[in-house]
Amino acid sequence: MGIKKSKENLKSIEPLKTFHFKCVPTRCWEEDVALSKSLGDETKTPERFMESVVSGLKEDRDGDRMSQKAVDGMIQQFKSGTVPFFPDHGRDENTGEPFVYSWKQMMGVWVNAKQDEDHLVATVRLNRFHPDQELFWNYVHNAKMPIGFSIGGKTSEPKEIILDD
Repeated sequence: MGIKKSKENLKSIEPLKTFHFKCVPTRCWEEDVALSKSLGDETKTPERFMESVVSGLKEDRDGDRMSQKAVDGMIQQFKSGTVPFFPDHGRDENTGEPFVYSWKQMMGVWVNAKQDEDHLVATVRLNRFHPDQELFWNYVHNAKMPIGFSIGGKTSEPKEIILDD
């Protein structure tokens, strides 16, 4: 029995889909934090934090929607403290080249996340040594400018689709 190769039952694999969510910070604050993990070190440093809805279970303006499994996975990743925060999706400010993601551009690190009904809310700790951190803080916290956060990524697995033309 041969395989019929017609448009009606032609199968393809959808390429990994990129996605972006753009949201305005919902809360900003400063807090003294002990960043050292050594025993007996009680030195606290003033740190700046911003919280924002970064994703959710409902469709966004670009037609993207995350599953509950995806939201749960993102919460774990944000809480790990290993997801960097880059301005402008790592675009080189001099050349405009996208997705450069240099360590010099890292403006912070995502440190916490939670699900609030259909929304994924995440917290970023700003990098106090980044040269633009003060300017960013003043725009968002003091001037209340509507700067949007945007997370981006790619799906982890391609999904099989059937073309019905």
